[in-house]
Amino acid sequence: MPELQLLCETHDIVCLQEHWLLPYDLSMLSQIHADFLSCATSAVNVDSNIMVGRPYGGTGILYRRRLAQVINTVDTNEPRMTAITLQLNDGPVLIVNVYMPTDYGNYECYEEYLDMCTKISALFNESAAAYLVVLGDFNCSCSMASRFYDILTQFISDNCLMCSDMTRLCNAFTYCKDDGSSTTWIDHVLCSKFVDDRVTDINVQYGHISSDHKPLSLKLSDVDIQWCCADVGSDNCYTVKYDWANADISHYKSVVHSGLASINIPQCLFGCNDLCHRPEHFLQLDDYYNNIISCLNQCTVECVPSIRSRVTKYNVPGWSENVKDKHDVARSAFLEWVALGKPRSGYSHQVMCRTRSAFKLALRHCKAAAEQMKADARARELACVNIILQLFGKIFVKITVRKYHAMLIRWEMLWVRGMYVLCGKVNLVIYTTHLMMSRQNWIFTVKPTVVLVINSVA
Repeated sequence: MPELQLLCETHDIVCLQEHWLLPYDLSMLSQIHADFLSCATSAVNVDSNIMVGRPYGGTGILYRRRLAQVINTVDTNEPRMTAITLQLNDGPVLIVNVYMPTDYGNYECYEEYLDMCTKISALFNESAAAYLVVLGDFNCSCSMASRFYDILTQFISDNCLMCSDMTRLCNAFTYCKDDGSSTTWIDHVLCSKFVDDRVTDINVQYGHISSDHKPLSLKLSDVDIQWCCADVGSDNCYTVKYDWANADISHYKSVVHSGLASINIPQCLFGCNDLCHRPEHFLQLDDYYNNIISCLNQCTVECVPSIRSRVTKYNVPGWSENVKDKHDVARSAFLEWVALGKPRSGYSHQVMCRTRSAFKLALRHCKAAAEQMKADARARELACVNIILQLFGKIFVKITVRKYHAMLIRWEMLWVRGMYVLCGKVNLVIYTTHLMMSRQNWIFTVKPTVVLVINSVA
């Protein structure tokens, strides 16, 4: 117990195998350290009133209380493994703590080892996790001498894992017989490449002597944990989008027209040439620019219906393009499988498993590449605006040269309350539909929801 408390002092997550606890004693693990919580499974069957022999097996995971908001326990229905998911901004990580079967030289233990590997793979495929970490007592050394070696290497290959301890340590051992007559390396840490790339240190803590297994210590860096919002009801948890499809565009045009007409044009625009560098004129242009933006914001809020949606972990970038069709197919196959009585074999079961795996794979890909997909979406939006500028740039220049005084200080692309806004200190691009004209402004329709607003010279 003191050595386990010491491990808790220096680590954030501690994985245990063979704790030998009965099902109603598992809560004891949460009392080992005041800063730690636990989840665990017991291998002891207590259905009978009489227990024969000593307790055996069991796995558990201890984790710091401050991580509770980003850790979810996973029901494995298997006493040989305990699993949790750790929420990262790059995607959830499934952490599976295992106590694999021992090689007794018979065919039954070989089948049981293969079955355990299959269960771990299925647990990962059926979860929403983007990455996998499997660690614990594998009862298999990474050498051809081990009877389970082929099964373990195939499991690593099938799940695209890296054996983090084998690639960083040499001549190590994690198990030592009580009499010290032999040592073996049978405890391992298998990680997806994303996690393995963030391993900065791994070592065997030989100083711990309370068990015949020596703890493997793993340190990760650059792990961006997805901390939950402190106040789930705050506005930061919501996004506001404006429903332009159901907006009264005629009313919006009228309000925008009146609002822009009420903004006074700075006098410096009528008397200065393009080479003006007077600071006070720049300040007046700044005020003019801010007034226009404020007017557009106010008009949008008043005239366009809004949709307030909550931002949750279920908002997945790239869902519509990459996941939705696979989700629909998987859901249809699942409902058909349920309607047939949930058979454990046969055609409907195979289709259900295959479509679910395809859906989970696409979902993991989107979560793993969430930031890249967000960046791609922004790039596509900006590309659309660039096309607009290329198409109408010549017309704009011709108009400004012949009829208007243009004094562009700085171009700026903004997304203001559901509108693209291309802003200079005098010239402005907003979104609406029809051609309008006033004394102060020419408004030219570019395409639905795109308009050039150019201030005229009296």
